[in-house]
Amino acid sequence: MEIEEQPRDRGGLAHLACGPVSGPRVIFLHGFPDAPHAFARSMRLLAAEGYRALAPWMPGYGPSRDEGPFDLDTLAERLASFTRRMSTAPALMMGHDWGAAVVHQVA
Repeated sequence: MEIEEQPRDRGGLAHLACGPVSGPRVIFLHGFPDAPHAFARSMRLLAAEGYRALAPWMPGYGPSRDEGPFDLDTLAERLASFTRRMSTAPALMMGHDWGAAVVHQVA
């Protein structure tokens, strides 16, 4: 299964996606200095099991919008909004480095 690069969503976050659109969602958040491609192998494995894997470029990275502020509360709200825009169904989130701090704040 291939990973598709998606354009920015309405909140300005470009993302990688793979797996069935109707599958349960898993959202990966990268840290510094990584990018969504760091999760490619995990995304493919989950997609093969029927999950919808999504990995946005965190605000300020790559094709995502780079306007701040970049404080933890603002980043958490942007990622929570991204999650809601992708689907109203529950989602699992995992993060690495500062992506993990954002996941903790979203929770």
